[in-house]
Amino acid sequence: MKTITLKNAFKHLSFILLSPFILLFQSCRLGPVVDSGKSNNYYYSRDKKSVIWSPDGNWFELGYHKLEGVDAKSFSVLSAHWSKDKNNVYHHYTAFPLVDINTFQVISEDKGYDANHVYLVREYPSPSTIQIIEGADPETYEIMSSLQFADMLWGDSNRAWAKDKDHVFLRDVIYTPADAVTFEVLTDEFSRDKTNLYILLDTEMHHDVAVIPVNTSELRLLPENKSYIRTESSIFMRKYSFSEKKYKVSQISMNPADTIEYIGGSFLRINDVIYEYGEPITYLEKPIDGLTFRPLDGDNGNLLFFADKNQVYFYDKQLAVLPGANPETIKQIGSQYYTDGNRVYWGSQIVEGADPQTFYFDEKQFRGVDGDELFVREKSLKEWEFEGGEWKRITKNNP
Repeated sequence: MKTITLKNAFKHLSFILLSPFILLFQSCRLGPVVDSGKSNNYYYSRDKKSVIWSPDGNWFELGYHKLEGVDAKSFSVLSAHWSKDKNNVYHHYTAFPLVDINTFQVISEDKGYDANHVYLVREYPSPSTIQIIEGADPETYEIMSSLQFADMLWGDSNRAWAKDKDHVFLRDVIYTPADAVTFEVLTDEFSRDKTNLYILLDTEMHHDVAVIPVNTSELRLLPENKSYIRTESSIFMRKYSFSEKKYKVSQISMNPADTIEYIGGSFLRINDVIYEYGEPITYLEKPIDGLTFRPLDGDNGNLLFFADKNQVYFYDKQLAVLPGANPETIKQIGSQYYTDGNRVYWGSQIVEGADPQTFYFDEKQFRGVDGDELFVREKSLKEWEFEGGEWKRITKNNP
């Protein structure tokens, strides 16, 4: 009878535990990268008879796919995501036999063209699928810009403006209002042609366009903030409507001689009037003094606190007045805590019981501190507690 020693038992147990990992490592046979100068995603197999797609070579976490039917001898990498052999063009690991391999050129991560068509690849759901961009001329097609929102979700060109010699394209569909010859992109928001200003308006997961007839030769961006564009008689910008949950266009009428100053955040000064998202501010009980309205120093660029010669303001969707605050002495304590020497404020709320002379902000705990008393926002933890998802005042039992 064979005796099983502790040493042998440990070896058998180790083999059992490591077997799945051994099989996994053996099953993935990544060889050398095909062309590291163009892509870290394509690898030969260890015997160099096939090609494997593995994002950044991280097959363990991101997986890998063999390019079915690939001719490894004629295989070449075109870009980080495109490749070809003597028979097919590939996007990632998917072959597209209808694409002409002899004339195919890469445009971007998800677009390419051959002598016959411009193509768009959809990566999701996997595997990739390819479609022809109808009406696009391969010889003159060019991407005009990329939208930041689209960059995050769909790659670098899927929702961009593009054009060829005859058409302008938006979201890879011919956009008929625009003139291809004179169309140009100014920013991700603004474009123009010989007769119109075009403003992209985000709505859920797609883009609407506002078409505004203007003298487009007059159009110029405000240098301090390119979210505003003007002619001699108007300023245009996008304004988000919280009630409608979408962007709309705001237009400010003006004269050529008017003085325009971008203050910061959503605020613009025209002469002595302050505009918020393109609308004059009319909701405050006491009007703003437009000539002295300014952002406060020490706000870390957040543009939440403002003042004029009469009042101090906190901005959260709209301006609110700090009650009784002195605009001449107001200064930041830390975070959204401010003091004018008489009171401590959190935003537009007075921090009751806080001594302006001893109150400070603890950056590590992200709390206000005054002696042995702690504050969260404007609330003292001696008086308030957070329970059931809301702040409740502590009930003190009488002795």
